[in-house]
Amino acid sequence: MNRLFITLASLAITLSASAQQVYSTDFATENEFSKWTVIDENNDGITWKFDAEGSQSHVYYAYSPSEDADDWFISPEITPTTTGKVMVRYTTYGTSYGEKIEAYTGTEPTVAGMTKLQKKNDAVKAERTTDYFFYDATAGVPFRVGFHTTSPKDHWKFYMCAFEVKQVNKVVDMQVANVVSPVSGENLSNAETVKVKVVNNGTDASDAFEVAYQIDGGEAVKEKVDKSLAAGESMEYTFNKKADLSIPRHKYTIKAYTIEPNDINTDNDTIAVSVRHNAPMTPPCKWGFEPGSDQDDFKFYNLNNDDGDWEVYQSNYMNMANTGYGCLAYNYNKDNNADDWAMLDPINVEAGNYVLRYWYSGSDGHTEKLGVYWGNGNTPDDMKNKVDDIEIKQGKYQEAFNIITFDKPQTIYLGFYAHSDKDENWLTVDDVQFYKAESDAVDLSVTDIAKPYDFVRTPNDKDLVFTVQNIGIIDTDGNMIVEIDGKKKSEDGISLNAQEIKTFTMEGVLGGLSAGKHTVKVTVESADDKTTDNNSMEKEITVLGKPSVLYDFESGKIPSDLTFYVGDNGTVNPDAGEEFNKEGWGIFNIEKNYMLGEHVLAGTSWIDNVSAPDRWIILPQIHVASEDAVLAWDAMSFNQLLLEDYNVKISDGSGNPADYWYTTDMKVQGETVTPKTRGLSLSKYAGKDIYIAFNLVTKKGEALCLDNIGVYSDETTGITTVGNDSHGIFSLDGNNFLAAGAKNITIVDMSGRNVAETNSDAASLSAVQPGVYVATAKYADGTSKTFKFVKK
Repeated sequence: MNRLFITLASLAITLSASAQQVYSTDFATENEFSKWTVIDENNDGITWKFDAEGSQSHVYYAYSPSEDADDWFISPEITPTTTGKVMVRYTTYGTSYGEKIEAYTGTEPTVAGMTKLQKKNDAVKAERTTDYFFYDATAGVPFRVGFHTTSPKDHWKFYMCAFEVKQVNKVVDMQVANVVSPVSGENLSNAETVKVKVVNNGTDASDAFEVAYQIDGGEAVKEKVDKSLAAGESMEYTFNKKADLSIPRHKYTIKAYTIEPNDINTDNDTIAVSVRHNAPMTPPCKWGFEPGSDQDDFKFYNLNNDDGDWEVYQSNYMNMANTGYGCLAYNYNKDNNADDWAMLDPINVEAGNYVLRYWYSGSDGHTEKLGVYWGNGNTPDDMKNKVDDIEIKQGKYQEAFNIITFDKPQTIYLGFYAHSDKDENWLTVDDVQFYKAESDAVDLSVTDIAKPYDFVRTPNDKDLVFTVQNIGIIDTDGNMIVEIDGKKKSEDGISLNAQEIKTFTMEGVLGGLSAGKHTVKVTVESADDKTTDNNSMEKEITVLGKPSVLYDFESGKIPSDLTFYVGDNGTVNPDAGEEFNKEGWGIFNIEKNYMLGEHVLAGTSWIDNVSAPDRWIILPQIHVASEDAVLAWDAMSFNQLLLEDYNVKISDGSGNPADYWYTTDMKVQGETVTPKTRGLSLSKYAGKDIYIAFNLVTKKGEALCLDNIGVYSDETTGITTVGNDSHGIFSLDGNNFLAAGAKNITIVDMSGRNVAETNSDAASLSAVQPGVYVATAKYADGTSKTFKFVKK
């Protein structure tokens, strides 16, 4: 994989037709690295190094935890064959901190020999960054390029990815500076004209170039421009190929760029713009006001022009939302009564009854006033139809239901009007829903059985939680009946207003159930309900008995028999948290929870340098002796804004994922932030020895929490651990750490920083300060083990 990466990286730097390459390298080999001069100017023992396992390049400055960088990396002699201008171009990769590098030229491989500063970049982030400068070369006269890094102490690895010197006869620098059309608007079609502005920033004319565009990453449209563009000039080009932007309310990403064989700087060729096809919504509609949600059509009016106004408020610090992190919020003014409007998106409605549901709250000790309106435009003058007017005197959210009747098809807007007295407090609205009401006057429906989950652990999960809705448009009374395995467990009365939704909790109804499969059924009845096909809901559950294998992580440590595998080339972001090892796994200490206890296993998906992580944690091999065996675990996403994706994989052969023996038995996308028990049957593996792995693959996440990973069977002999592990014999003897059979040992401190590494089964600790460390031993079969120890 590393070899492939380096090959692709070298292709990223392309030669122009008018350029002759003088020297280039992608630092693929240690022999190439040895041609360069490394100077550790501050003598701290930390400097530029070659590492065949480097993720972004094989060459990097490693960083020091105590000393600012003062280190040089100087090229071998570079000898031009002709007199003229050469371009020196180099690609680096920094960190989220922003790394510092200077480029010098000179004739000797010494600090004193680097005489002229050519380029400086004080903020190289965690992305491939290409810089260049021009040098006036003389044929046959050698020169050198030196890179000086001065990054502050305690940063991270700073990669030198590629370097090249080429003689240039033409200096052409083309780019698309702007997308003139299309622009956001209504009624966009499948044949929109694409027009771009092209600029030549170079010092020579471009005689032949192409322009191209892509929509949402699709197939590129390329067209040749039969016109010369002089240095410093610009032009507009209209594509012959039209763009399809016909999907209503879709926000398209249009990427446009130039293609010029003589272009000296391809990094600035491209521009990306967003074009939205504006259109009304079609019910059912929902607004949660969460980060990333579409808010382009919202309108806000502050009619008294003070600092009290509406906003889409999003915060996990002072969270005022009913659910999630976002809500619609009005903040008061001390001197003026509120006179402020918030308008939502346009909505197309038909003739008939519609339901407006929303949650609202004020502040304890204050009186807030909220009006709810609709109109055929999104200005205050258009809001001619009052739906509700509420005085709010509490900080706790309450739910409102309103039925709106429309006599004809039309486009409408919903408006929330804050008219509280001056010097009150916050007024918030969240979780707005708008949908068409059913024609039935009364229609009770069981819409969800939230608990128990599919797999039930005793004694934790004894409660039944379900949701009932009156989909009709008048109030009603009735009964709700709970049955388990066909036997009635409870019957209670129920009253629901029109369109009301209620969640009920029946405590203890699952108590005493035996291990195995059971059926839970909830039924609601009303004499006025004429539509009965939605009155019941069933759920099959599996009650788990005593586990044969269980990992609850309450020791606060990752068990030594769990192993890790990293299938990507990324690195754990330094800000992910000190709990994580370099494979991205660690233990979170949480507030005591009835379900999770005080510790959970956490895997971070905040992995740099990859589009998606590929991180594994693998259970030791077990033998499945019966078909009733079940794997169960508790899981939750750590961040509600960044829900986690992961796979549960099982191998009945090799335990090493690199051998491609694992199959995916379950995919979980967008794991909830509320802890949830999940499980799957192991029946198809009966009679086999298997490995079970959790594979974290979230493209943009933070952390996945796992707990109570267990294997259950009603036969005590159903699951047994296979004792075939020849690894894991660790010893700590003074200044030596030993891992029998290991091919590599890496030792990191509790912040994840590398303090020692060796390609053998013994690591010296003589230079390691006293403290707590984690050793990771890698073995020839691709597995690894970790060991936490204290150096005294």
